[in-house]
Amino acid sequence: MNKPWTAGMLLVLAALVAGRVEGATWVVDDDGGGWEDFTSIQDAIDAASANDTITVYAGTYFESLSVDVTVHLIGNGSADTVVDASGSGDVIAIGAPHVNISGFNITGSGGVSSDAGIHVSSNFNTIKDCDVVGNGQYGLYVSRQNGNVIEDCAISYNANSGIYSERSNLNVYRGNDCSNNGEYGIYIYFSSFHNVIDQNTCDRNTIGILLWFGSENNTLEGNTCRDNDEAGIELSHSDNNDVLNNTCTGNAVGLRTTQSDGHLITGNNLSSNSYGFDMESTDLCTISNNTISRNVNDGINIAGSNDNEFSYNEIFGNGGYGIYIDSGSGNTVHHNNFANNGGTSSQAYDGANNAWDDGSTGNYWSDYSGSGTYTVDGTNGSTDDFPQVEPIITSSPEHVPEWSVLVFVMATLVALFARRRRSLPLRR
Repeated sequence: MNKPWTAGMLLVLAALVAGRVEGATWVVDDDGGGWEDFTSIQDAIDAASANDTITVYAGTYFESLSVDVTVHLIGNGSADTVVDASGSGDVIAIGAPHVNISGFNITGSGGVSSDAGIHVSSNFNTIKDCDVVGNGQYGLYVSRQNGNVIEDCAISYNANSGIYSERSNLNVYRGNDCSNNGEYGIYIYFSSFHNVIDQNTCDRNTIGILLWFGSENNTLEGNTCRDNDEAGIELSHSDNNDVLNNTCTGNAVGLRTTQSDGHLITGNNLSSNSYGFDMESTDLCTISNNTISRNVNDGINIAGSNDNEFSYNEIFGNGGYGIYIDSGSGNTVHHNNFANNGGTSSQAYDGANNAWDDGSTGNYWSDYSGSGTYTVDGTNGSTDDFPQVEPIITSSPEHVPEWSVLVFVMATLVALFARRRRSLPLRR
């Protein structure tokens, strides 16, 4: 469900462009010396007019900043320009729109309520190339604000979430490292629509990326979520999101969906987790061209989920079943490659009433005998009536390893040779 540009998105772009008018330039240097304009960043902000630029030289500034005028606030680089709130309140609170902030290390917020390294209370701001680390609650906190861009920041080692956003729309979170936070790398909460979360790294959090409670029509694309305690990506009580080309490895669950419907899930690599993909009470989704491999347990685990379509996925080398459907009906599984997954006597399990082909084409099974139907484990005697003898071409990130194809070819040759020998006349 790739979404075209909407009138709202074009309005955001227009507003962003409209906010870029150059003004005066002010210089801040905490070392003094007489040539600078200010030794305090807040003093420079208080003196500035709209669209002025404030250039901050290297140093450690023990301040809590309130940005209530549209300015370009530029540090000398996140390695050596530090703003430290000394454990109280927000480090930087943005109240004016069209503020640009870059090149700072932002640390030392308080640890109560919504205290954050950067607290965004306005629209159309850009925050980039900052380290937002070691804050007592949130790295970045956005509430009821739209059209903000946060990119290429390290938002890590914060006590709660790296990025927390609620009731906020049309924001872009791109290219950030949101790792090693106490709870969530990126948390999109409560009626947040049309946000773009792409190219972020979210490692070693409780959950890498979480969308919860009515967060709909968002795009999660090209993110990497590794070694999170629970899920790499989780969608809960949130419908119609696009999950595209993400990599989730080393998590308890690569991708989890709960009580959320209508997602497009394609091009993802959900490999080397405990479970690859866990679906609970999730309906009407399209799951295609994903690689779901080498997970310790089931590749895909489904409970209470109906009318989903699984096609052109590479599902191989999982310790449990490739797909395990505990409950749910109307799901269709076709044009997938199943190779060398665990299971009792087949590579999939159907405990409900689901289709394992589309009426003309089923799936490739590396353990298929080569004739007849393929029987799926379960309580209803489900079968793939059109199993394929060769792997199906997909555009998944990884494919069934060639050795599994070789095993199938060798087994076929052995069977043909044995059949030929049985048909030869005995020599006298």
